[in-house]
Amino acid sequence: MQYVQSAMRNRLLALGLLFCIALGHPARAERLLVLGAEDYFSICYSQSGHPAGIFPQILQEVSKISGDQYDLQLYPWKRAQAMATTGQGGIAHFSWTEERARIFDFSDPVVADDIQLWVKKGNEFNYKLPRDLKGHMVGAKDGASFGQAIDELMAKGEISVDRDLGFQDRIRKLLLGRIDVAIVEGVHDYAGGSEGNVGSNGLQNITVLPTPLVHDPLYLAFPKSMNKGAALERFNKALAVLKKTARYRELTASP
Repeated sequence: MQYVQSAMRNRLLALGLLFCIALGHPARAERLLVLGAEDYFSICYSQSGHPAGIFPQILQEVSKISGDQYDLQLYPWKRAQAMATTGQGGIAHFSWTEERARIFDFSDPVVADDIQLWVKKGNEFNYKLPRDLKGHMVGAKDGASFGQAIDELMAKGEISVDRDLGFQDRIRKLLLGRIDVAIVEGVHDYAGGSEGNVGSNGLQNITVLPTPLVHDPLYLAFPKSMNKGAALERFNKALAVLKKTARYRELTASP
C-alpha cells in the first residue's frame, strides 16, 4: 500500500511538473512589434497591404520555432528607423554599423543583400572598390546604410550622394541623367512592381555593374532601451535551427 501511494505521489509530481512547464512556455514567449520598410524589394515590402518578401517569411518560420510572435509593420524606411530609435519597436533587415550598435542590440545575421550599382547604358565604368565612386553622383535611399567604409566616405563628401525616398524616384533620376549611379538594394528582378512603374523601355537602358557595391548582412535589432536580449537569444537559437533546413535555402535562393 505504501509503495502504491509513493508511486502515485511521484506520478502526480511528474504531471504537476509537466503542467508547470506547459504554463511556463507561453509566459516566456512574447508578441514583439517589428518595424520594416514598405518598399525594399524583394527583402521586405508591402503587397496588398500585407508584409511580403524574404525577411517577413523568415520571421514567420522563426516564430514557429521560437514561440515568439513578430508583429511586422511597414513604413517609409526613415520613419521606421526613427520609431525604432525611440523605442517603439524592433527593426527588420537592419545593417550593422558602430553607430547603430551603440543604440541597438543585434541578432545574428538573418540574410544578406548584394547591393547593386545601376548605370545608364553607355555610362558603364569599372567598379571594384568604394573609391571608384569618387567623381560620380550617386543616388541612394534616405536613411540607408551601406557599411562603415562607404558611409564614412559619403559623410566626408568624398562620395557625392543624392538621397531620395525610394527606388522609383532614383531610377527616374538615373534615366534623366540627374545622377550617374543608382544604389539598388534588394533583389530586383524587374517584377513585383518595379518594371510597371519605371517602364520596360527604361529598364532596357540600364546596365547593372558586375561587382556589387557591398555584400550586406541584414539583422533583426531592438533598441537597448527595450531590454529584449532574451527575445534575441530565442530568435538566434531558432534562426540557427531554420538555417539548417531546406526551407531557409528555398527562401534565400537567388531568383
